[in-house]
Amino acid sequence: MVDKKIYLVVDSRHYAGIESHLFHLSQLIKRKKGHPILVFYKDYGEHLLRQKLKKRGIECICLKGTPMSLYQFIKSLNPRDIIHSHGYKAGILCRLFCKLTGKYCNSTYHAGDTGTGLLALYTWLDRYTAHLSTNIAVSSSINAWLGNRAKVLNNFVSPESLVNKPRNAQVNIGFVGRLSHEKGPDIFLACANRLQNFKHFTFTMFGDGPMRAELEANATDNVKFKGFCNDMENHWNELDVLMISSRQEGMPMVAIEAMMRGVTVIATPCGALPDLLSTNRGIVTSNSSVDELISALNQFIDLNQRQSDELKLHAHNYVRRFCSGEDQWSFYSKFYGLV
Repeated sequence: MVDKKIYLVVDSRHYAGIESHLFHLSQLIKRKKGHPILVFYKDYGEHLLRQKLKKRGIECICLKGTPMSLYQFIKSLNPRDIIHSHGYKAGILCRLFCKLTGKYCNSTYHAGDTGTGLLALYTWLDRYTAHLSTNIAVSSSINAWLGNRAKVLNNFVSPESLVNKPRNAQVNIGFVGRLSHEKGPDIFLACANRLQNFKHFTFTMFGDGPMRAELEANATDNVKFKGFCNDMENHWNELDVLMISSRQEGMPMVAIEAMMRGVTVIATPCGALPDLLSTNRGIVTSNSSVDELISALNQFIDLNQRQSDELKLHAHNYVRRFCSGEDQWSFYSKFYGLV
């Protein structure tokens, strides 16, 4: 294998979808005898991603959080090394500075939502500068948003053994993600409110965000708020169903993680979710309405033990084959010029 360093650049405060992707990508590169280095644009203090990578012997670098510090860093790199940006801020700056310094830039696009205000400007710049890099999109809808200028590549997680627990009368339904409009936490809460008299359903929300106070004020007794969760690893066994009630998505890491761990996914038809969950690997609604999601929950309840086990097995087999890194490595090895 060619001896070169692969710099994965991100601006990150918390551990969420992009950070989970970087954790698994770094491990995959190292497992394949590559040399990954995680570059944080700014040091925001203790960070779970940095802790997890250091435990696995993967180097991390923190810059000063200024455009000049990133420019000087990129300028200092060996031309044979790889720069791979993740997220809109790192993507915009890396592409511009690579152009100025004669370096080659790779970018992964994790979201295709336009946002509002300053975020809308960033996302416009993110798309406008896409021609300056070689790109990966985590879903076909994001690639379409980019004008089909990317290779569509599934997100992935490290492989795990399937844990098949028996069906219980109590069904624990989880929401995992940022409590913001595009993720649809209000839709999840409306499902819980509608089912408050059905005591065999419990609802748990893992996450924080701008809608939390409003959601807590309107929640019924069957909803628990766990707040921001650094790592779901120790919580998957608490859930029977992951409900993704999003209005906009790419390829959510949380869905793949749930499928790998034997948690059934019920989701709205956003981003790559219909493809991920098709052919008896999960339940996809026709829209993001409360009625549709409750209908999907009833469909899950009606499954017997054998049908439930088959659904989880199909989901696990699929993500283990196509979303565990091995399938993606055939592309990444060429993308990074390692073959």
